[in-house]
Amino acid sequence: MLNMGNLLKQLLTTITNVIKLARPPHPEIPAPLLLCDVNNRSGLSAISLGTAIISRLPEIGIPNGVNADGSENLINKYTMLIAEELVNEIKKNGLAMNVIPAGSLNIQGTGMSTTGPVTFTGTNVSPTINKGGTL
Repeated sequence: MLNMGNLLKQLLTTITNVIKLARPPHPEIPAPLLLCDVNNRSGLSAISLGTAIISRLPEIGIPNGVNADGSENLINKYTMLIAEELVNEIKKNGLAMNVIPAGSLNIQGTGMSTTGPVTFTGTNVSPTINKGGTL
């Protein structure tokens, strides 16, 4: 016979442990700050990524120069290959998604009608999901 109390307790423990594994969200960056920085970003580069990784290989005891016998360092080639494939995958299949919460977009406007000037205000009434590919 199943002990439902134990089963429920195990289920709740598993759910709690999975939630603990989730990464906390990044802090929200204000839109004006993002706009100021967007032109300073060069974009994702396989060469920059591979070079940065190769430059850190000595930290873990892997030499990153030419081999002692003068032959090409295959670890460097392998690292660049991985960097290129990572960047290509992100560019081909990456998906950027965001949600605009309900009530966060405020609209104000003015116009004319047959009776005279008109002003109006409004807001988004439901959350809006945006998604698009990466470049």
